[in-house]
Amino acid sequence: MPNLRVSTGVNYLHIPVRQYDQSVYRIVRKEHLLSLLATRENALVKPERWHDPFENFILKSHFVRNGELVTIGHRDLYYGQCWTLQRASDAMWRIYSPDSTGIRIRSTIRKLAESLENWRAEWAAQEVYVGKVRYLTTARLLAFGRSVLVLGCNDGPLTYKKLAETLLVKRPAFQHEREIRLLFKSSESRPAGNLPFNPGHLAPNARSGKLAGQGMKSRPSDGNRSSRGNLAGLTTG
Repeated sequence: MPNLRVSTGVNYLHIPVRQYDQSVYRIVRKEHLLSLLATRENALVKPERWHDPFENFILKSHFVRNGELVTIGHRDLYYGQCWTLQRASDAMWRIYSPDSTGIRIRSTIRKLAESLENWRAEWAAQEVYVGKVRYLTTARLLAFGRSVLVLGCNDGPLTYKKLAETLLVKRPAFQHEREIRLLFKSSESRPAGNLPFNPGHLAPNARSGKLAGQGMKSRPSDGNRSSRGNLAGLTTG
């Protein structure tokens, strides 16, 4: 039976309680996994580095308030990391591991949230978010963007949470990604979001990808492999 304990510190956005312990996956380069294990730091990036031109379009917008052209405050303080609910996907392997050297790691929605909640403690309620991406048509994306900017124009409650929600919308073309995002609002602008991370929040049996014909398959774990194939209990190939 799933653990339905509800965290009071983290903001779960568009995720029902019954899904908190659902597995999520991410494909990373081997050197990135090694760095995470060695430094115990998880690298989140600024949304401006995401590839879709519609990503972060709301936070990058300008609007008029009291006759002056202004930008959204705190927009440069958000960092994010993308995970997926999709356990196996040929498209995801090809996008994120084109040279077949990527490694799929696994965690859960709750563990991702707790990885930052434990560090930020009483500040987690204002700074830590984990949310499910909503896939909206262009018309609905623009309508959502306008609703946020109207709050800014009218001195409305443009909260940290509302700004985080603007990073959880994409176009339907990306619906196959089934994306979950870990978001952090920093108190100061900095070039990279290297945040403390306990590798224990990763699940065992990470898999490496290898092209087989036209499809990408996960290489099964092998208990007889040499120790260099096992990173802190994570089977990599």
